Amino acid sequence: MATGKDRDGDHDAPETRHRVAAASKALRGMTEAMAGSRTSGGSDGRSGQAPARDRDQVVAEFVARQAAFAAARDAAKAPAMEGLRTIVAAIRQHPGSGQVRRLVAFLGGLYNGPRFPFDLTELRSLDGELASACLDVLRYDHFSQAEVHTWGVIDGDELNAQLESYGLYYAAQQRRIGRELYRERFGEDGHPDEGCSA
Repeated sequence: MATGKDRDGDHDAPETRHRVAAASKALRGMTEAMAGSRTSGGSDGRSGQAPARDRDQVVAEFVARQAAFAAARDAAKAPAMEGLRTIVAAIRQHPGSGQVRRLVAFLGGLYNGPRFPFDLTELRSLDGELASACLDVLRYDHFSQAEVHTWGVIDGDELNAQLESYGLYYAAQQRRIGRELYRERFGEDGHPDEGCSA
């Protein structure tokens, strides 16, 4: 059964984070709309300031933006689900291949990006169908509806097993230890030459 956590328990409450993100986005939209009501429109002839728009207009515009967001989200869902099924089928049917390693890394990046960072240039090495599947999944994930391991195609246990099998936990541990050693040597401010060259 999927637990919603990675192997070391570092994936804390992803569904909650996504609900909070969605609520914050809605609140931000309402705030921007209300701010716009104070600055848009023609001059009221008193102080050179624009009059407030009608509250019903502000609410209507906000509702329209939310409806457009929901429509785009709903349109992205079916291709994303099919894309994820394509990705998971490839992972299960062709274990050990370079393409599968990239696909597992891609899912790891969606699952816990800070721990499993994914280089988007890796998509160039995928077959066209698999690259398109990844983009479809990424497009729906943009809407922050649910973590990829809760879509009903691959659960957290299987995904964690794949991440471990392809050495992504080991790589994550190497990065963590490297960061700790770097801080011990150079402190929180880092080496003075850090960031000077690419």
